[in-house]
Amino acid sequence: MATNDFKPFATGSGANVLSQADYDALSARTTGFLSGKASSAQVNKALRQASTIAAVVAQFISDNSGDDTLDNGNLPTLLASLESALLKSSPGRLQNIVSFTANGTYTPSPGTKHVKVIVTGGGGGGGGCQGTSGAESISGGGGGAGGTAIGYFAVTESSYAVTVGAGGSAGVGAVQGGTGGTSIINGISGLGGDGGQKSGITTLAGGKGGVSIGGSVNLPGGYGTDGQNGSLIIPGNGGSSYWGGGGRGGARRGVAGDCYGAGGGGAYDAAMSGNSYNGGQGKAGIVYIEEYS
Repeated sequence: MATNDFKPFATGSGANVLSQADYDALSARTTGFLSGKASSAQVNKALRQASTIAAVVAQFISDNSGDDTLDNGNLPTLLASLESALLKSSPGRLQNIVSFTANGTYTPSPGTKHVKVIVTGGGGGGGGCQGTSGAESISGGGGGAGGTAIGYFAVTESSYAVTVGAGGSAGVGAVQGGTGGTSIINGISGLGGDGGQKSGITTLAGGKGGVSIGGSVNLPGGYGTDGQNGSLIIPGNGGSSYWGGGGRGGARRGVAGDCYGAGGGGAYDAAMSGNSYNGGQGKAGIVYIEEYS
């Protein structure tokens, strides 16, 4: 335990000090003793007031900073210890932000007691297209976005494994887009969005958004929009995630998701050439961490 050299004076039972009422009425309290002898009780009262508050502040410094509070006249050291004690005694202060966009290990910064995490799964890939006639769906569906879990936990371990879900693969030609991967830290998970369906004979569903598990708030990812047939030529757009919008449907190539966990757009071919075109890649997820004292 840290040492505190500052001790209160005349705090014992029956100590020789003025009563508070007499001290309030004492004229020398404002003018000081101008002449003659000061009563020991009067002096003791002043000493006790000053020493008691000094002792309390010094004990606060020792208890919260972990530093010795020494009566050696070193003002810079005492001030630094006071500042440290004030910071350490104020829980809930945001002290750092860490983000993972790939798998790794989270090691809490010194002084971190609680964390808030935002965990988003990977977005689904957009469906590809390979249409040959107006009767066919010539645009692939958009990929669904990854789900997002927002949660809090007390830091009890020296490190935590972090998994970040990859974005779903783009559909190639008449191939459905891939499903996004799951992101997770300490049981708080965001699942990846489904891929958009490939082009074919009927209207094609966009991918379903991923769900989330274990958070205080669990948000599903947005759906990708459907692909359409040749008479409409409406491409499937990628679903939006917590972080922003998905990739749009694109002529001869869908646009990749841009924001974390967003779905890729479907590809379309207005010429109905029968050529193989790729959808857009889903965007990888993220594990975002706010550290609190």
